[in-house]
Amino acid sequence: MSTSKGIIIKGQFNIKYTNALTIVFTEEKSDYDNLLTNIKSEEVAYHRYISKSDKSHAFVLRGLGEGTKIDDLEEDLMNSYEIKVRSTYRMTTKNRPLYLVVTDPLITLDYLNRNVRVVLYTRVTWELRRSTKQIIQCHNSQAWGHATSNCSRPPNCLKCAANHHNHHTRTCIKSRDTPAKCFNCGGDHPANFTKCKAYLDRVARIDDRKQSNNTMRKKYILILAPAPKRNIWDRNNRDAKQRDEHNEEFPLLPGISTQQATKQQTRQQQQQPNYHNKEDI
Repeated sequence: MSTSKGIIIKGQFNIKYTNALTIVFTEEKSDYDNLLTNIKSEEVAYHRYISKSDKSHAFVLRGLGEGTKIDDLEEDLMNSYEIKVRSTYRMTTKNRPLYLVVTDPLITLDYLNRNVRVVLYTRVTWELRRSTKQIIQCHNSQAWGHATSNCSRPPNCLKCAANHHNHHTRTCIKSRDTPAKCFNCGGDHPANFTKCKAYLDRVARIDDRKQSNNTMRKKYILILAPAPKRNIWDRNNRDAKQRDEHNEEFPLLPGISTQQATKQQTRQQQQQPNYHNKEDI
């Protein structure tokens, strides 16, 4: 793939077109990075799915005051604890503010609770981010299926579905008397409503895909045959023992091997007449 700026993707790639999106799949990490850099420079709206090497951990920071600035928070974590924060978001809450802090995967909850107890001269606690939803939701575009930190699409309001370039959902001026509007389906509810048709349809598609994958996996399940009622190895061992006892009782003649003697014994047994009644004797 190439543009006026040169070749962006050198390796193999695939493109998938949907009703609203153009999806690009790359095989090489370098091509993925080049494509992302080009998209950012062109200021194209996008969201992405990160590779395993770029995975991150997200933690909820509790205890800071109302007027805390995100830049000050990230700077203090770096200077005081050498924690490089990838991104920080203020979470929408009714009580004291909470902050979602995204770090590299080496940082753990146990490390934070043991070593990072004071931030900006304030006692804080750390928690894992918990969600009762089956699908992740972006708090920037309000779309389902990708994280906020991986989104560069235009922001949309959670309450009224408007495109707010200058402010976020928490500063929406919609009154309580005005019905909400969902960005995803246009219904009269907020965009994070779990009874939303768009949400339920996406969950159903994921469940169908999982069921289909399980069905395909079942086609290749190895079914072991039942164990034999008689152990063939025991029978072979018993026959070998009987041959050994026979050889001890009737030693082989010089120059005759065990295999030859066994063949002669079998031939003699086959040549013996089969008597069924006493009168035949």
